[in-house]
Amino acid sequence: MSKLRKIKIDDQAYLYGIKKGFDHEARNELVSFRGYLDGFKTSPFVVEFNGAQNPRIIGVYIHFEGTTNAYEPNVAEKFIRFALSQGWDP
Repeated sequence: MSKLRKIKIDDQAYLYGIKKGFDHEARNELVSFRGYLDGFKTSPFVVEFNGAQNPRIIGVYIHFEGTTNAYEPNVAEKFIRFALSQGWDP
């Protein structure tokens, strides 16, 4: 997991981290994005994706135009807002 980065959304502080790997059989990069409400690391939400798919949050697909760079704060904000809209209760 990369170092946790902090982002503020609607006056709440969230942390997020990114873990990268490689699926040698499928020959794809794998990316795991974890988001937490600051102080509540026991209840994360997870976004997993690879080079062949759009991101998926526990079976729900999010469409991004063009390339998705999970390290960009605007992408982290989209993931967090989507998770909150779907009932994630950190």
